[in-house]
Amino acid sequence: MSSVGRASDYLARVDSHWARIAIVVVLTVLVAALDLRVVPLLDAAFLYLLPIILACVWLEQWGLLFVPITLALDYWDRSSHVPQGHYSLLGDTLIRLASFSLMAAMTRLAQSQYRRLRATQQDLARTLAEVQERQRQLDDQLEIARGVQAAVLSVTPLRCSAGRLDVAVFHSSLWHVGGDLLRVLPDSRGATLIIGDVMGKGVAAGLLMTMMTAALTSPASPASDPSDVLSEANRVLVDNVKGFFGFVTVFYAHVTHTDARMVYATAGHPSPLLVHADGEWEFLSEVGVPLGILGDTSYVASERKLLEGDRLVLYTDGITEARNGAGELFSSERLLATVLAHRAESPPAIEDAIIAAVQAFQGDAPPKDDTALIIVGVTA
Repeated sequence: MSSVGRASDYLARVDSHWARIAIVVVLTVLVAALDLRVVPLLDAAFLYLLPIILACVWLEQWGLLFVPITLALDYWDRSSHVPQGHYSLLGDTLIRLASFSLMAAMTRLAQSQYRRLRATQQDLARTLAEVQERQRQLDDQLEIARGVQAAVLSVTPLRCSAGRLDVAVFHSSLWHVGGDLLRVLPDSRGATLIIGDVMGKGVAAGLLMTMMTAALTSPASPASDPSDVLSEANRVLVDNVKGFFGFVTVFYAHVTHTDARMVYATAGHPSPLLVHADGEWEFLSEVGVPLGILGDTSYVASERKLLEGDRLVLYTDGITEARNGAGELFSSERLLATVLAHRAESPPAIEDAIIAAVQAFQGDAPPKDDTALIIVGVTA
């Protein structure tokens, strides 16, 4: 705050109009007495600036009346030492008139600017308070949304078994809520595995993630026919979310726990990685159109027999597209190398190894996307 602003704040405490006038008058008289009686041989005209400034601060435009008053008092003092009409007396008087007037004008201008700044400051303070309140409300709503999504995800246990299948899952949202979906649904015949990724991040992606989770896990969805499940989910998305210029990728599979037969279909999702106990590996690269792009889309189901010791890795692109400080991608090659190195370990151990490898690769670079993993191991 400027010195004028601090002085204005202090002087504003004197709120009586007549008290302000009295103080300015008394100060003017004191300066005149000092100039006329105490130091008559010295030029103390500059002291008259004090009542002028104070009058302009307190009395606003009426304070300008003290310019001619103080100028008259100063003229009276100097005329007692210099003959009246002397050119130096007249010249000095004109100079002092200009000086007093300039100081009064500058004080009025500074006071006006200060008041405008104070008004702006108060407006900003009110706006800041409103923004903070809206942010608090938004944070509360986001926390509720996070809780809802956490409840949706909590249906899938972090660790589960279904006959010969051991399953581990991992999910992490970049923001309060995210667009990665996953679900493991054990049943009497085996387990349904679902992993997907809604384009985008944040609240919008989280809303669609919740919607698509419901569509993919509805009781009417036949777990044995993944192609029909994806076709129906695509219809639900296209029919119910008008104007959605995005897409959802999904990998949907059902694995029987007796003979480990997997029937699956994909809607544009990153290819799952299948690693065998002997170190052979393959990416299940069947293609399919992501959900939400075309209204009438058919999907093709494929079948694969899983073997003892196999490790199936389902993931979202938050894993393979994680970047380090140099902008390099973690890539499917590094994912493959990590799984191969730990293929003899349990699904939870492989999950931990993948997350540790991604974090080590990123270093200090912050994550850029949501991440999800489902690791399936086939036992004897």
